[in-house]
Amino acid sequence: MTERDSRSDHSSFSPSVLRVMGKPVANPVVIDHSPDCLTLEKLVAVARGDDEGRVASVRVSQTSLERVARSARKIEEAILTAQENFAAASPESKHLFLIYGVNTGFGINRDKPVETFADCCKLSENILFSHATAVGPPLPSEVVRATMLLRLRTFAQGRSGVRPDLLNLLVELLNKRVHPWVPSQGSVGSSGDLCSLSHLSLVLIGEGQAWVETDYPGPDCTVSNSDVDARRQPMPGAEALAAVGLKPLTGPLAPNGFESDDAPRLAPKEGIALTNGASVAAALSALSIHDGEVLLSSANLAGAMTLQAIGGITRAFEPIVHEARRHTGQMKCAREIMSFVENPDPGGLDNRASVLFQTQDDYSVRAMPQVHGPALSAIAHARETIEAEINAVTDNPLIFCEEGDESYQPNDTRVGRPVSLFPIYSAANFHGEPVGLVSDYLKLALSELASISERRIQLLLDGKRNRGLPANLSGGRGGLDSGFMILQYTAASLVSENKVLCHPSSCDSIPTSSDAEDHVAMATTAARHLAQVVKNVSNVLAIEFICASQALAFRTEQRELLLALLGGSGSWPIPNGRKEGEPPPSVSPPCKVCMDQVFSVCPFVTADAGFRSALPHQRIQAVRDLLSSGTLLLLARNVLSPSGNLK
Repeated sequence: MTERDSRSDHSSFSPSVLRVMGKPVANPVVIDHSPDCLTLEKLVAVARGDDEGRVASVRVSQTSLERVARSARKIEEAILTAQENFAAASPESKHLFLIYGVNTGFGINRDKPVETFADCCKLSENILFSHATAVGPPLPSEVVRATMLLRLRTFAQGRSGVRPDLLNLLVELLNKRVHPWVPSQGSVGSSGDLCSLSHLSLVLIGEGQAWVETDYPGPDCTVSNSDVDARRQPMPGAEALAAVGLKPLTGPLAPNGFESDDAPRLAPKEGIALTNGASVAAALSALSIHDGEVLLSSANLAGAMTLQAIGGITRAFEPIVHEARRHTGQMKCAREIMSFVENPDPGGLDNRASVLFQTQDDYSVRAMPQVHGPALSAIAHARETIEAEINAVTDNPLIFCEEGDESYQPNDTRVGRPVSLFPIYSAANFHGEPVGLVSDYLKLALSELASISERRIQLLLDGKRNRGLPANLSGGRGGLDSGFMILQYTAASLVSENKVLCHPSSCDSIPTSSDAEDHVAMATTAARHLAQVVKNVSNVLAIEFICASQALAFRTEQRELLLALLGGSGSWPIPNGRKEGEPPPSVSPPCKVCMDQVFSVCPFVTADAGFRSALPHQRIQAVRDLLSSGTLLLLARNVLSPSGNLK
């Protein structure tokens, strides 16, 4: 078998380098057994595509496929050895031949042997049928793709005892955009995402259901930013495979044959390997961490726009202040906010001194680094944990058989007796606790971005506190026009919902399998709630971008309208000494390019009649899509030099 065997034809139509939030990702993404072969950026490029929507293809290295084949042979040898010797073994030595989930049952059936090679193959298939119990709406295609990639990464390390054919078919599903139908609810996160992964894996044997989305991530596909699952009904697994020229897996030949023509399609160990591991939870969390990083800097950008719109005092963001606090996240956020408000125009909206005895701003503005900063630190910690997880072997049991290594001895010197005839270890790397804990931690941190953003939105709308802007940022007639008033209601609702979603899932455990699995992680629930928190935060920040852009327009190109509304020069002076009749102050270049992009999909509104062309909810969605895709952030950063200063 060559490397070309695990490569899709799609790779020849894509550029060799993709970019995810500006970071390069080699295409195709090569999966191997090196310690850190997979990064969040690579996962995103495969799962949903790069900054231009180009999806990376995947292949597995030849060396890793050889390791995979070696572990599969070791499993086969162990099963045949057990088949030949188990019946005649003494009662006190029978356990030496047993490998959990390979030639024993699962969960509470762990002490019930499965004695023939043929039955071990059937056991692999049975687990997929009996464990496919998930319910609820299907996972988005991007989550399914990320999950398949994570199982592929686990298997490529040669510890799982699966055949190279299984890896090659997973590669083909990814590269040819075959996306299994996987209901989103039902996993307890230990022994991994059993039910969810069963639904996914059924497609490999021509069962279950799947979509073929050859134009993914085109308009007919469900991606992270879609609120509605617009996909057609999925097709049966065998039909989905046939539609792209693929065939289901076929099982190995059993040395003692099968009892019927209905031969299993999986080898021993493959069923439990496919279903063990918190891969759905890790996939959800990994995508949310990437989104969280975009949200964090976007919150800094939105806050910088609000800071200028209210004539906020930028002195509070000087490095000397934040170095005194010593928190890295806080210092980084302060620097980024300052870079976004930097303006070469000395008469710009960058206000470093007090105006009308306003010596300091409200917390929602002044304390942005102190609130955004801890969220940044939480994201960094979550990334470290999840990047370890997506590169981990999360299977059970694990096979340790290096090439040419015959050193394994069945005797355990610590107990002075044999414990197993095979270098196969049953443990619990599938347990989702690390994923669940950081998901709970991260959803709390990200929810704070929405909480403080909602307060900045209200500040912009409050005619008594927004320093000379019209109430509700309305250019219409008081009483007749509501302006942007109700956008804050939506933001408040989403912030309130986040408080419920932030209840920790990982501190809960309901034992399963007749108490054999007596402490479970609930990691997937935490990760699903994290994904919803991310969406809610995106919507709140989109509202702030809309309101801040409207406010900045009043300060600059719509200043004459503002003066007319206020009946003169207004009660709040223009920063930096500009007088009536002089050109209006300017917005900093990073915020100006962002403001212009917002107005391209969400134009300035003079009166409520202006909402007819695009209702507020459509405006929120349009700006949210710009935000979530990283478009606004990349535009602002492109104005800056690599040092973070203006070009």
